[in-house]
Amino acid sequence: MAIGDNVPGWSLHLRGGETTNEGEIVVVSKFLSLGDWRDEGRTRAAFRQVELGASGVQPSYFRGDRAVRRGSRVYCLDLLYLLLKIL
Repeated sequence: MAIGDNVPGWSLHLRGGETTNEGEIVVVSKFLSLGDWRDEGRTRAAFRQVELGASGVQPSYFRGDRAVRRGSRVYCLDLLYLLLKIL
């Protein structure tokens, strides 16, 4: 499944793969929430500050999806771990 275009003020990065064109989807934006409501463990795991070179340290959300970039498109491959919430 292809993922759409970047939204202004948000960027998508791939981290932890063998190349910069594969890995876990990481969403970067100053507009991110501070974490998952009432889930401190998930907040610590998914919401992190990441060094992005010249841009400096940025708030980031590690989605748990593995993806690959082909040209200008990013394709979601699978989940790194299953997130289930029963309300």
